[in-house]
Amino acid sequence: MIDEENYIIENSMNGLLFHADKNDSVHRLAHLLADYKADAIIIRENGVPIGIVTAGDVLMSVSRAGGDLTSLLAENIMTSPIISIDSHRYVDEVKAFMLNRGIRKLPVKRDNDIIGLVVDPEILSNSVLYKSD
Repeated sequence: MIDEENYIIENSMNGLLFHADKNDSVHRLAHLLADYKADAIIIRENGVPIGIVTAGDVLMSVSRAGGDLTSLLAENIMTSPIISIDSHRYVDEVKAFMLNRGIRKLPVKRDNDIIGLVVDPEILSNSVLYKSD
């Protein structure tokens, strides 16, 4: 068990991120999520993160669009603006932040760059996830 009071979130996040453009089709996003078993995709405009799309967002769009995901764009289903947290916050703070707001996927920022993703706050106490350098 990790000591949540002294353990920063940067050491507990998933650093494997996937990005797409706001004009990419939801069909493409669905393939990215499935092919890489990703939890979420950061949506960008001109290289700047502007939103996030989760697997749940894609599933909801399937039912709304009647199956035609080629004409539906990422910008139409993304959550924006991105809610994120600083990489130097402690695990217990991040867990409380996520639980209080009902957030299951939380981007982690360092110096205004998204460097990772925390997925599901309840797993923070049970294991340390990985991050990329």
